[in-house]
Amino acid sequence: MKLTAVSMELVIVEDDMGIRVCALMSDDSIVTVSTPYGAPDKPAKSWMRHPLDGEWRFKTKEELVELARAHNTCRRLAQNNALHDSKVSRLGWDYAARGY
Repeated sequence: MKLTAVSMELVIVEDDMGIRVCALMSDDSIVTVSTPYGAPDKPAKSWMRHPLDGEWRFKTKEELVELARAHNTCRRLAQNNALHDSKVSRLGWDYAARGY
C-alpha cells in the first residue's frame, strides 16, 4: 500500500527566477509551484493565519498545482482590473474606442 504524500512545510522563495512556493512533502520530496503574480498575501491582522499555514498545507501535489493556478488567475485578473481602472481615471471611460 502506497501512502499519499501531502505538504508538511511551505516556504516562499523569491529569487532571480521569480516567486515560488516550495513545499516539503511527507515523503521528503520537494514540490515547487510558480506564483509569478506574487506570493500568497500575509494576513491583514496579526492574529489571522497565513494562507500557507491553512489552505496550502496538507495538500497533495495536484492540489498544490490547482491552488497555485487559482492564485495566479486571481492575481492576474486583479492586476488587469487595476490597470483598466487606472486608464479610465487618466484617459476617460472610452479610452479603448479612441485607440489607447
